[in-house]
Order: sequence, then structure tokens, then C-alpha cells
Amino acid sequence: MNLIKKNKNYIINANCLDVLERLEDNSVDLVYLDPPWKVGSPDFIYRNDGNNIENDYEEFIYSVLQQSKRVLKQNGNLVLYSIPSLNVNFHNLIIPVFGSDNFKAEFIIPRKRLNIRNNSFSHNHETVIFYSVSGFSKFFPLIERNIKEIKKIFPLNDNGKNYKLQSLILDGERPNLNYDWNGFQLPSNKVWRYSQDRLNELEKDGKIYFGSDMRLPRLKVYSDEFSLQMVDSVWSDIEAYEKKTGFGAQSIELLDRIIQLSTTKNDMVLVPFMGTGVSGVSSIKNKRQWIGIEANEKGFKIAEKKLKTENALTIPNDVILDSKIIWDNYESYKLSASELLLSKIVKGENERLEFKEAYNYSDHQQAKDGSLPNKIMKEIAAFLNSKYGGSILLGVRDNKEIRGLQKDMEVVDRYNASLDKLELAITSKIKNSFNASTVDLVSQKYFVVEDKTICEIVVIPSENPVFLDKKFYVRNGTQADTFQVEEFYDLMKKRRKLK
Repeated sequence: MNLIKKNKNYIINANCLDVLERLEDNSVDLVYLDPPWKVGSPDFIYRNDGNNIENDYEEFIYSVLQQSKRVLKQNGNLVLYSIPSLNVNFHNLIIPVFGSDNFKAEFIIPRKRLNIRNNSFSHNHETVIFYSVSGFSKFFPLIERNIKEIKKIFPLNDNGKNYKLQSLILDGERPNLNYDWNGFQLPSNKVWRYSQDRLNELEKDGKIYFGSDMRLPRLKVYSDEFSLQMVDSVWSDIEAYEKKTGFGAQSIELLDRIIQLSTTKNDMVLVPFMGTGVSGVSSIKNKRQWIGIEANEKGFKIAEKKLKTENALTIPNDVILDSKIIWDNYESYKLSASELLLSKIVKGENERLEFKEAYNYSDHQQAKDGSLPNKIMKEIAAFLNSKYGGSILLGVRDNKEIRGLQKDMEVVDRYNASLDKLELAITSKIKNSFNASTVDLVSQKYFVVEDKTICEIVVIPSENPVFLDKKFYVRNGTQADTFQVEEFYDLMKKRRKLK
């Protein structure tokens, strides 16, 4: 099932993992998480090996984060709403999935009234945590001022437009700006802010205020000229929650700011815990597409009623469950990076995972084999052209035995074998095999498993066709296939690259 259709918004009453498992890779621009904070709630069901089993809160959230990373585009963002007492826990869950380098910002929202969701927490602020998928993620720190702030800064009104008054004179001794204008005369130590021609233009445009209670005229400064502001780390200018609600619904101002900070027009916003649907109202108002998921029936009904006028489509739960699962290969947050990798090896090769025992040294020939790096480039090309991308584990045999890369390091430099030089050699080979824009889609990670060094080459699928030596490879099951012209043409038509 592909829920992501142009100009459509969806509301779903289901366990969010049931929906996330069926969403396409790289299909969402923003995942906004505001999970319930009651640790250990029996409402959270985590599936493993096809069976429904109750698991703890952290495992559930970790699974949601794994799915969020998968469905987000490379320029996408994860935003999580939290409280101080849980921030460390959430960071510890997010970092293994998104990486500490992709932490972008943490914003403070002062709590202006009693926390309506859980009175037991002794905190006076809440937080908004931003993580990006990559260094290319969207982030727009210039945001629209909210209505209350505009009215405070610009308290006067002229035909529906807010404005404030600003002085037209300055201290100074510039003779060319000290002149009589419209019968107003300045002292010798004062000058006009603008030239006489400019003042005449401003008067003609209705931007000069001549008040009977003022000795000198003043300039009208309209709010629309200063509607943007640089967002800072403390959001004391907006409310966190709607004032009249018994469900802990967040304010529209808060969601507006989050959405404007991290997305652009027509982007897809995914909210696995949508509550009463404020995120949907904000997304649609800001001309974003939106998918809202809520397992709580009470919250869902409130959201459904709220979004009825926005033409959001309700997808029944049985339609979700009857649809194909795209990915449900969860790992535990309790495993280290090496343990996670070992668990992948135990499960074996699949559409998204390939084993290669060596980079450049043949154990069979007991010598350097120059054809091996080319075979790895072929697999990279196949993953680049595949629907989901994937990973290549170097130093792992087809039978799942961990070989390591020590001999490959020695081939790169027999006198000073090192991991750095092997990494440099692989990077150089990738750069020489593909164009510059493609290289950014391929990364390397190194791990020590069972006292042996192995490399994981992670490949993100390319939006455009990638050729290697004028050949087009694509991942087919557990191997890389070469496509003929007709097959390539048909594939591109399916992906709508050709008309």
C-alpha cells in the first residue's frame, strides 16, 4: 500500500507500527513524535517474529524511531516533543538510529500552566528536540511571528493592518538632513532620518503619522514588513497547549512553528501519535500533506471530527492490515552497534543486504585480486538503482562466517596496514566509479565483531538512474542484475522517470 498520494491527507485509527511498516522508504519529509509519556503502559504492543507480545515502552519507541528513519527522505527531519525528565532517555534511543552528529537543536517551551497530561512531573518547561537524517536536511530558522506577538509589537491598526510608530528624527550634526519640512522645524542638534525627497514619498504612501498630540510627525512601521524573525532556543512567545481541552492537545502555534521550521510547501508530514489532530490542521493550513495515526479511540474521534472539514481521508484498520508489509525487521535498543551488526549477519543476505568476504584479496588465490573492487562497485550500483537501497558487509563470507579485512589492509599498504588507508582506498574507488552527486549517497562504517574488523557500506537509493561502465545494474532479490534497454525503459516508466 502506498499511502503517499499527491494532495491527499489521511487519518488512521491504528497502532502506528502497523501503518509505519507499510509505508514506502524515503517518502516522508517530517516525522513529528509526541508519544505518550507513561512509561510501561500496557497500550504499547511490540511485534517480534510475527507474534503479538507485550514489550516495554523503550522497545516500542525504538521501533517507531527505526521506522521513522526508514521512511524519512535524506533531507527530512525527526522532531520529538518531550519533557526534561525524559530527554536523556529519548536521546539515548534516538542516537543509535539517527546518529549523534545529526542532532540539530533543542528548543525550550516554558510551562505557563499546570501540566495537563501528567501532574507528577516537577518541571516548568517542555522541550522540542530536532534530529536530521543527514547534513542536507531542511531547516528554516526564519519564521513568521505569531498573531499575539505581532499585536504586542505593532499595537496600532490601520484598515486591518497592524503598525507601530517610529521616530523620524535622529541625534546628529548633518546639515543636509536638518531642514524645514511641512512646517516642522528641527533643533540644531537634531536631523531627519531621511532626505526631503524620501519623506515626501513616505507621506504620499500614507506612511507618515501626523498626530495632534505630537510635536513632530512619526513613521508608520507595518507588521508585514517585519513578519519574519529568527527563532531562538526559548519559545516563550507561544502557548504549548490549547487552552480548553481535556486531552492535552498542543496549540496550533506550536505545530505551525515546528512545521515551518522543518518543511516546505507540499512536503509530507507524518504524525504517529496525532492525538486530537492539531498537527493535521496546522499541516493543511500551511499547505503540507499529512498522515495522522492515533491508537486511542477517544483522541481519534476528536481528530476525525476536527478534520472532517479539511477533507482528510479515513483509512480503516482492516485495509491497513491487509496491505503488504514493506519492512518490519526490528532490532533491540539494548544491543550494541556490534551486536546489531552480528544479528544482521545471523539473519543472512536479503534484498537490502549483501555479503562480500573481501575488498581486494582472494583467499582462494592467496594473492591480490583486482577484480574484487569492481564487483563491489557493481553491487553499489545495483543498490543505488534499487527501490530501497541497502548495505554491503565487507569481511563476511556467504556462509555468514566473519573473515575480517586484515589481509585487505595489507594489500593496500604492506608496510603500514591500517584501517584509515583501506577506507581511503575504498572511498577513492567509489569516487572514480560514480559521479559526484552519487558519491554522497554512499557511506562507510567500520565495526569490530568477534575481534575482526568489518565494513558496512550503506547505499541510499538514487532518484536518477546510475550507470557503471555504461551498464545499468539493479538489485533483484539477493543479486545484482544487468538490465537490457527494454527492461531499463520499462523500469523507468514504472518509476515515472520517462513519459
